[in-house]
Amino acid sequence: MCGHKVLSKNSYGCIVQHACTGALHLGFGHVLGVFTDEELKAFRSVCMKLWNNHFNYGLDENQNYYIHVGSKQFFLMLKIHEIGQILQLLNEALLLIEVDKILQNDEK
Repeated sequence: MCGHKVLSKNSYGCIVQHACTGALHLGFGHVLGVFTDEELKAFRSVCMKLWNNHFNYGLDENQNYYIHVGSKQFFLMLKIHEIGQILQLLNEALLLIEVDKILQNDEK
């Protein structure tokens, strides 16, 4: 039986990695997304762009921002503070994934 490893967790959600497949599960509120490493990095880039625009241009904190997640007809609607919480999860998880890769290479 395969387990999972919690990579990052906060009060809004978590990111876990499936032990057998390596799939990354982002749970956020009532939404679950399953990503590869590259898809998670791409999702982080989209969130980071919105986050940076918020600080550079003073975007409205109460406005919902639409994030395209791959399907032509499916978007996430999030406020800027929620995007910040997702970024916290993504940054921690992606850092741990890179550290894990380095450690695995050192063992070879």
